[in-house]
Order: sequence, then structure tokens, then C-alpha cells
Amino acid sequence: MLFCFSSLALVLGGCQRAPLACRTEYLYPEYLASAQVETPDPCLRCYYGQQLVVHWKLPQGSEGPHELLVDLRFGTRELDQVCIPLTQSSGFWVYKLINSDYWCRGGILSYRVRLLSDEGCLDEWKHHLWADVVLIENEY
Repeated sequence: MLFCFSSLALVLGGCQRAPLACRTEYLYPEYLASAQVETPDPCLRCYYGQQLVVHWKLPQGSEGPHELLVDLRFGTRELDQVCIPLTQSSGFWVYKLINSDYWCRGGILSYRVRLLSDEGCLDEWKHHLWADVVLIENEY
């Protein structure tokens, strides 16, 4: 009987997907469709990189304009910030760093993605290596 109530609570309570989900993927020639179907493609020898894929689903009842604020830290320790206005209640966005940009910036080291509205930050997703930069002023 206890098992029935606990399983019913689990089903009715349900698992709810978080508003944000992110992942990084490495890109290489086999990622291209032309490599899978063995058709000629000039990109096959020079397609290397990394991409950040962000999925979002706005909470029900959330009103006003929404945006994704993406902070990226590259292997060169360079920082970049991208702001993406959202026009749909759910979807995905992809940031690609390929070929010379990938090699010059050293890939995506870590990232932080925030889902923002007029009410503030609705959700945040951090890469496990993400840390805020601490600035120390030189007193000399």
C-alpha cells in the first residue's frame, strides 16, 4: 500500500524539465552529413571545432520580453558575452566555434547561460569549470 502511494506521488508530482539545458559538442569531419553519405565536400579536411547547444522552455505564466545571456570563456582565457532575444516560448540556439576561430581561441573552456526576463534571472546553467573573474586592483 505504501508502495502505491509513493509511486502515485512520483507520477503525479512528475519530473519537470528545467527551463535551461546546455551541452557542448566537438565538431570534426565525420559530423558533416557529406561524410556519412560519402559525397565530395571541400569542408571534409578542414572542419574542426566546438559548439554550445542551449535548449530553453519558458515557465508557464512568465510574461514580458525574455533573453538568453551567454558568457563564454575560451582556452585563451578571453571572455565573450552574447545576448539572444527570445521570440518563442521554447527552442534551441547554437553557438559554433569552427576552423580558424576554434584554433585561435583555443576552444570553449567554460560557459554560463542565464535566462532573463523583466523579473530578473529565471534560471542559470553553468559549466562545471565556470567561475566568475575576480579583479584585483594594483595599489602600486
